[in-house]
Amino acid sequence: MVLKDRRVRLLPADDHMLIYAALFLVCALMSAMGGGWLGVACFVPVAFIIELTLSWGKLHDQRESGR
Repeated sequence: MVLKDRRVRLLPADDHMLIYAALFLVCALMSAMGGGWLGVACFVPVAFIIELTLSWGKLHDQRESGR
């Protein structure tokens, strides 16, 4: 009988999707509460900033591990 490990494994890409899902929910809430274009307009710049910080963190981790 073969037993499989049933632990949930999150990949780094899953972390990105969770962050973007949370960002989408916040922007959708802003739009639903009367923010209108503010909710739409904040999504793209904040997504760009998140992507920059995540890539900077990866570069920083690679530099630290190389020492």
